[in-house]
Amino acid sequence: MPSHHTLLPSPKGRSKPWRESMGKCGECLPFFFLFFFFLFSVALGATATALLIRSMKKLQRRATRGRAFGTFSPANTLRPLGVRRFPMCPRLKIWSCPIDPTGTSAFTERCGDSMGHPECLVFFFFFVVAGAAAPAVAGEAKLSRSSFPPGFLFGTASAAYQYEGAAAEGGRGPSIWDTFTSQHPEKIKDRSSGSIATDFYHRYKEDVNIMKDLGVDAFRFSISWSRILPLMLVHVGADGSLRGGINKEGIAYYNNIIDELVSKGLHPFVTLFHWDSPQGLEDLYGGFLSPNIDFVDYSEVCFREFGDRVKHWITFNEPYSFCTGGYASGNFAPGRCSSRDAGTCSAGDSGREPYTVCHHQLLAHAAAVKLYRNKYKQSIN
Repeated sequence: MPSHHTLLPSPKGRSKPWRESMGKCGECLPFFFLFFFFLFSVALGATATALLIRSMKKLQRRATRGRAFGTFSPANTLRPLGVRRFPMCPRLKIWSCPIDPTGTSAFTERCGDSMGHPECLVFFFFFVVAGAAAPAVAGEAKLSRSSFPPGFLFGTASAAYQYEGAAAEGGRGPSIWDTFTSQHPEKIKDRSSGSIATDFYHRYKEDVNIMKDLGVDAFRFSISWSRILPLMLVHVGADGSLRGGINKEGIAYYNNIIDELVSKGLHPFVTLFHWDSPQGLEDLYGGFLSPNIDFVDYSEVCFREFGDRVKHWITFNEPYSFCTGGYASGNFAPGRCSSRDAGTCSAGDSGREPYTVCHHQLLAHAAAVKLYRNKYKQSIN
């Protein structure tokens, strides 16, 4: 962010960088002018409000032909604190005038003239409205891309199950979220699922064009694990090659997305896991409840297939939310918790499983990062 600039005049003997920074202070002056204008407007607005209230009270007295409102003590007499006149509205004066309990002419002579001109209040309310709008206007005029440091990226983001759709197309296998929304639709606010979502699977080119028109620099998306490995497992051969289970149609789909982003000048940011592990792994050994989770093998497929164009990787999205929502409260897939009340969860242990799952995610994260740094980062870059 830009460094702070003083508005003091430059004294003799100051260094050149300080004097050069003074040239940029002209950008600050409109903001300070509007800020002090706002404070001045608020003060005038408060005065105008007080005058309006007193004017209304005067109208009430006139309507009742001088009768007083409320209860008054003998000491409640006219106590003017002085007169304040405003050049742009010379007839407007401020007095400290309590309601006159007697309705005498003295009250009218002293206070009536100062509050009998509501047209003058328009002048003050103009300042109130203008002052309230000034900071917003100043913010819009000031904030721009140049306000951020070089290399700062603006982008959009989403998750595969939330926007892809095509849950049963392109060779994709079921994830734990497909099972969760099917078995527990009551836990989804509108009882919907990700079967169609926003149909990004079929409309990704249109959506990438929208991002381009918005002027963003990057798109963070997640890869559906079960679209890459629908048959659950990847076997590593003796020669180190990956065999079996890889869905070529899924690989082609993500290649197309990445190519489209790059062709439009957008940086792809890829999340490897956004809460949607394959249901096959959940059925086989409990997913992330097991230390045997195949996350590293899945990550290697992604590094190998997409790493020549993807330079930014996120291993796990919000692991805390996945562990607590999926294994403590049961509100997220796979919907495990200790509570058996009203069918909240059919299985789980809220006191143990969230810690186990998060522990295995940390280990998987470390293993995937080590693999990328040692085997792929240098060759890809």
